[in-house]
Amino acid sequence: MSLHQKVRDLREDHDLTQKDIARMLGMSQTGYSKYETGTCDYSTGVLVRLAFFYGTSIDYLLGLTGEKDPHTISPEAEKIYGTYREKLEEMILRRQKEKEERKKASRKKAAKKPAAAKKAAALKKADASGKTDQN
Repeated sequence: MSLHQKVRDLREDHDLTQKDIARMLGMSQTGYSKYETGTCDYSTGVLVRLAFFYGTSIDYLLGLTGEKDPHTISPEAEKIYGTYREKLEEMILRRQKEKEERKKASRKKAAKKPAAAKKAAALKKADASGKTDQN
């Protein structure tokens, strides 16, 4: 599997959008999409941040190992890149919350549809029969 496909799969596995990752990397969604499509090569800095963000190694991303788990990370690297992991967790939680809110809103809308459809049908029937009272 190519680097581009692995990175896209990791993003999708974490239920994130290109815009989420681009924001974390400090770039535009369009710029980030060029990485995933293979239009642009990944810079070393981006690879390091993505590997740390997803909790894996650059070796895994590059296909040098099948081991997804990273090697031991130095305390210095943990300080520098630790915020990426925190951002990932925050994004995942926010995305899950947004999905739940959309599901609830969708259910409410679906529940209201039959009542609204009945009212619309009643209004149509009243208009057809010449009644003017539309309560």
